[in-house]
Amino acid sequence: GGCLFLTGVSSDPLDVDSIFVSAMSAQPPYTEIDRQPGILKTNGEVTLTFGSSVVAGNSYYIKVIHRNSIETWSGAPVVFSPGMTYSFTSDATQAYLSNMARTFDGLGWALFSGDINQDKSIDASDFLVLDPSIQNGDFGYFDGDINGDGSIDASDFLKLDPNIQLGVGAAIPIP
Repeated sequence: GGCLFLTGVSSDPLDVDSIFVSAMSAQPPYTEIDRQPGILKTNGEVTLTFGSSVVAGNSYYIKVIHRNSIETWSGAPVVFSPGMTYSFTSDATQAYLSNMARTFDGLGWALFSGDINQDKSIDASDFLVLDPSIQNGDFGYFDGDINGDGSIDASDFLKLDPNIQLGVGAAIPIP
């Protein structure tokens, strides 16, 4: 089951985590047109509906925000249509400047984990947030649970540290 299920936040074993998906203007200054919450499922999918400010036939960047991952934008603006799908997992180029991590099984791509304080950079400041939770042995739906098993422990640091070493930051279109 997913993190939401493991921590008792959801009764659906397919519920992994909460995310926000935004439709961003394709033109500078790349303003947010609409933002919707979604539940990421174990198959990697999320289903959501944007409001009327997002117009079918227009192009938008897709921005994904997750509680402890780096902010990630689509590789290019996407033409929106009813029932459309977009996969970040199929190739690193699906994200702006290919700012994605190879999945542990090598079969796809994922958001970089570890931006616990959501400052668009994975660095020592995230460790300073994580460490007290490791020391406390926290369990539950907390931002420091980087690997999504509900327990905040050394295994979360093992996910965080390589991304600190890589100096991972958000890749965002500059107006």
